[in-house]
Amino acid sequence: MTTLYLVRHGESTWNECRRLQGQADPPLSLAGCRQARALGEALDGISFDRVATSDLARTRQTLDLLGRDHAVVEPGLREIHVGDWQGRSIADLIAEDGPAYAAWRRGAHTPPGGEPWPDFCRRIGGVLETLIGGAPARALTVTHGGVIRAVMQSLVGLDLAQIEAVAPASVTVVAMTPAPRLITYNAGIAISTAVPDQPL
Repeated sequence: MTTLYLVRHGESTWNECRRLQGQADPPLSLAGCRQARALGEALDGISFDRVATSDLARTRQTLDLLGRDHAVVEPGLREIHVGDWQGRSIADLIAEDGPAYAAWRRGAHTPPGGEPWPDFCRRIGGVLETLIGGAPARALTVTHGGVIRAVMQSLVGLDLAQIEAVAPASVTVVAMTPAPRLITYNAGIAISTAVPDQPL
């Protein structure tokens, strides 16, 4: 049986000030570094046959602080591209057009110049086929909140509108038995400073 561990990166400097990141590349905040180290301690007794990470700085820093190496760096695991919204304050986006922001969170709206949700899900699905295919294994993926929500929808079959955003430095576990089965969702650590609807 293949088991997929999906880790969201620790808090970034843009998470800290609630700016929408998408594929921008800010580093972890000091709190994010603490979160990643604490999660690394929690995962210390688990060995992984495959390790993959997004190529963005916040995921690669998180992987380092988890104490894992020999990872495949996979650009296909990047966060969804948010187009003209990249770098914008979430508060400002909501003030300007709250319904559009809410629809985007449900996968029903694409910001100007952004990546449509169905295209994003297909991108992530293609990467996952490689990661979880082949012989049974325990696979660790360090990635982004939107990626994890895409997996919950496209792989597990959950309705996106009912999926809460995962916290920084949280872990979600899916077992392929052979149908995907959600084992753990958004398991965090005591020092997490996350609030609901964390920016991507």
